[in-house]
Amino acid sequence: MAVGAEIIERIREQIKEKTQFHCSAGIGSNKMIAKLVCSRHKPRQQSLIPDAFIPEVFRNTRIRSIRNLGGKLGRALMDAFSIEAGL
Repeated sequence: MAVGAEIIERIREQIKEKTQFHCSAGIGSNKMIAKLVCSRHKPRQQSLIPDAFIPEVFRNTRIRSIRNLGGKLGRALMDAFSIEAGL
């Protein structure tokens, strides 16, 4: 993941140089994790989450804030397990 973080840092710098826009980025073992951690550290931040910390992130994450769980599926999970956060 460290190599991915270096690559993303360079890409973010190139975006800034060429467009004058800042961007955020998340690095994780899959797209969902990367998007989740990126959304917590905006704007202009880069976040990396090692696999060992994923359970901790989910313990403090509301179900509805997870991509694809904001609608009926998320509500069904919350009702079925009587939870709002912490998978």
